[in-house]
Amino acid sequence: MVLSGSDGTLKMWDVRTGEFVRDLLHGLSGVWQIKFDDRRCVAAVQRGGITWIDVLTFGEEDGRMVRAGGGRVIVPEALNP
Repeated sequence: MVLSGSDGTLKMWDVRTGEFVRDLLHGLSGVWQIKFDDRRCVAAVQRGGITWIDVLTFGEEDGRMVRAGGGRVIVPEALNP
């Protein structure tokens, strides 16, 4: 899988087929950084003028990644770019 940030969303793509899999996050005004492995994604994003750290954890369903849970942390204003 590969992740991309564009048009206000964080998207997941299947690199083997080039097919769009799903939107992971939406309503974003910016995507600062993404770290992704086979079980979780940590994304620094901006929403409504506030920077957030979204943590998504994944499981598998029929061999495809599905979002199974996660959390969100606001970045203190002093650290906000």
